[in-house]
Amino acid sequence: MMLTARSKQHLVGPRARSFSVKNFVALSLLLSSLTVSISVNAQVVPLKVVLLGDSSAAGNGARDESDERNYLPDSKEDDLCYRSPTSWFSQYVNLMNRDDSKNVAIAKDVAACSGATIADILNDENKGADQLKAIDPGTDIAIISAGINDMGFTDVLKQCIFHYPNPVTYVDACRKLIDDAEEIAAALEASYVSLFQRIQQESRPDTKIVLVGYPYGAVDDSYYLVDGVDIEFELSTWNLVDVSAERYAAGQRIREIGERLDQAQENAVKSFNAGLANDVACFVNTKALFAGHEPDPNLNFLDDSEDRLPLWFWESFEVEGFQGFDMSAWFHYNPLGHAALGNYLFQEYSDFSSCASGLAAPTPDESDVSVDIAFVFDTTGSMADDIASAAASAIDTLSALQANVTSLRGSVVEYRDDRCFGDLPARVALNFTFDINSIQSTIEGLWANGGGDYPESLYSGLMAAFNLEWRTGVKKVAIVFTDAPPQDPEPFGARLTYQDVIEKSLSLDPVAAYFIQTSSGAATNGVSEIAATTGGEIFSSSRDTVGAVVEEILEEALTTPFAWLGTSTGYYAYTNAPVTFDGYGSFAKSGKNLTLYEWDFDGDGTYDQSTTVPTVTYIYLGSFSGLAQLRVTDSEGLQGLATAIVDVSVDGDGIADGDDNCPTIHNPDQIDTTGNGVGDACDESFISDFYESFPVKAGILGTPYTGVAGGGMSIEGRNVL
Repeated sequence: MMLTARSKQHLVGPRARSFSVKNFVALSLLLSSLTVSISVNAQVVPLKVVLLGDSSAAGNGARDESDERNYLPDSKEDDLCYRSPTSWFSQYVNLMNRDDSKNVAIAKDVAACSGATIADILNDENKGADQLKAIDPGTDIAIISAGINDMGFTDVLKQCIFHYPNPVTYVDACRKLIDDAEEIAAALEASYVSLFQRIQQESRPDTKIVLVGYPYGAVDDSYYLVDGVDIEFELSTWNLVDVSAERYAAGQRIREIGERLDQAQENAVKSFNAGLANDVACFVNTKALFAGHEPDPNLNFLDDSEDRLPLWFWESFEVEGFQGFDMSAWFHYNPLGHAALGNYLFQEYSDFSSCASGLAAPTPDESDVSVDIAFVFDTTGSMADDIASAAASAIDTLSALQANVTSLRGSVVEYRDDRCFGDLPARVALNFTFDINSIQSTIEGLWANGGGDYPESLYSGLMAAFNLEWRTGVKKVAIVFTDAPPQDPEPFGARLTYQDVIEKSLSLDPVAAYFIQTSSGAATNGVSEIAATTGGEIFSSSRDTVGAVVEEILEEALTTPFAWLGTSTGYYAYTNAPVTFDGYGSFAKSGKNLTLYEWDFDGDGTYDQSTTVPTVTYIYLGSFSGLAQLRVTDSEGLQGLATAIVDVSVDGDGIADGDDNCPTIHNPDQIDTTGNGVGDACDESFISDFYESFPVKAGILGTPYTGVAGGGMSIEGRNVL
C-alpha cells in the first residue's frame, strides 16, 4: 500500500476576490477529480479512520455542489459542530475510495467539533466531549487538527483585526493576546503528547496518529496596528498610506505564533515517537501548501486586484448574501481550501505509509472486524439452567472470538416482566466492556426468579440493549436467551411491539438480533420478523447445548459480509438534489468478493436499485426523513445489511420543513436573535439591521464606521481596520 510520490497540484492564477461560490465549487470538484480512476471491484477491508479536532477539521466553511452550506445538524451544548460532508477530510476519503491504484478503502468517523480544544478532548467535555470515544482497537488511523483554540486564536483575531472587545487600547490588548498565545503554544507540546498517548491507549500500538497543522493566519507581514491618531486613508484600497504614530506588526506576529505552534506540534510528534519501537505519529505541515492563499487582515475586501493567488479562506464580508455574514466561517477554509487540502493528503500521503517511516501502513485482513455483542437474558424462574449453561461456556467462547477479531465488546441485559426491576421490566446488568472476565462473572451473577405467566417483556429487554452506546462501523449482534414468547404489545409503558424493536435496530445500522429458544413456543411471528429483518436468526437449543449454539451464532455473524453505508451521522440533502450513497466500507469475509450492492432509498424493504459498484446516486423529489438500506451479497450468496439516516428537506438542514424557522435557507443552528420565530438567516428586518450597523450589532467594533450610499464609507475616529 505504499504511495508512489506525485507532485502537488497547485492552483495557479489571479486571486479574484469577486469569485462566486459557484466558481469555488467548480474548482473544488476539479481538484477532487484529479488522477482518480473509479474502482469497479473494490475488495479490500477498509481502514477505519477517525477525525478529531476543531472547526478546521470538522468542515467549517465547506459548501456543496449547489453553492449551499451543508452542515450536519449535530450539536454540542446547543451549538453546531459544523461538520460537513464536503470538508477536506471527506474529500480525502472520497478520493482514496475511488482510486483503484491505491488499493485502499476507508470507513470514516468524524468526531471533530467546532470550538474544541485539546483540553476539551482530553477531559471529555464541552466541544471535545465524546471525541475520544470514537477511538477503539479497530481504529487504523487517527487524524487530528486541534490546538489553535487552546491558544485563544479566535480572541486574537477579534481583538487584532476587529478591535473587540477593547476598542480603546486595542494595540496593547492585541499585543498581550498574541504574547499569551505564543506562550501557550510553547506549552502545548505536552498536551499533544498526552493526546497521542490517550489515542494509543484506546486503540492499538500500530494505530497511526496524524497531526495536521494550520496555515498562516495572515497572508503576509503587511498588516499592522497603529497606536496613534494621525492616520490618513486611501479609500480606493482601504489601506493606511501615511502614519505618524507607533506601529505594531500584528500580521508578522500572527504568522510567528503560527510557526511557534508548528514547532510545538513537530516536537510533540518527535517526543512521542522517541519512546516507541516504531514511529506511528507524524506531522503534516500545511504552510507551504497554502502559501499566498491565506486570509488578508487588511481592510481590502472590496479589492478585485489580480495580483494574488486564489483565496482559500473565507474572509470577513467575503461573500454576498447573509451567508457572507455568517461569522463562524470567517478565516476558515472556503471550498477551494477544503479541496486543496483534501487533494494534498490524497496525493502526498495516501494511507500515510510514508509519513511515519518506521512502520508499514496498517494492513487489515479478511478477519479484521470489530464486534459489539449484547447478551439479553430472560431471567424468569424457568431460565436458571439456561443461564448457568451460558455462563459456563462464556469465557471459552469469548476468548476464541477475541482471538479472531480486531476488538470485542460485550454487555449483559436481563428482562422479566412488568416492573420487576423497580419501575422497569428490564435492566442493564453490564454496560459494554472489553473485559470478557467481567462479562462471564456478570452472567454468572444473574438470578432467575419470578415469571409464571409465560409471555415476558422480551421487547423491553432488546430495547434496553439497543439503547446502549454501540460503536459505529462494527458488527453489532444481540443474542436473546429465552424459553417464552414476548408480550405483543407489552401491556405497560410505551406498549412496545415488534415493529418498534425492528425500527430501533435498523436505526443502529442495524443490530442483528439472534434468538436462542429452549422452548418451541418462544418463536412468535414478531420474533421471526425481528430476526429476519435485522439480519439475525432463530436457533433452538437444549439446555446442554446453549454454549455451542452461541458459538454457531457468532461464527455465522462473522462469516457474513460487512456492510457499511459510509457515514455515522447520516445523509442530509436538499429536495431535487443528487445524494451520493457510499458503500466503500463494505467487504466480504474469508477471501470472498462482493458481487452485488442493493439500495433501498426509503427504507420500505424494497430494494430500488442494484449495482456492482459500491456507490450510487439518487434524487429525492420531495421531503423525506427515514432510513436508507444497503444489502451486500458475496460470491457465496451470503448477505450483510447496513442502514443510514436520510433527511431530505427544502433547505437540507435536517430540520423538518414544518418546524424550520427558515424552511428555504440552510440554518441547522436555528438561531433566532429577535425571538420572533423567524431565523436570523431569513429574517429580513434582522439582516437589514445587521448590514446597516454591523459593527454595533455584532459587538465587534467599539468605534463603528457607518455605511454611505453608493458604497463609500465615512471614518469615525481611529478605530478602523
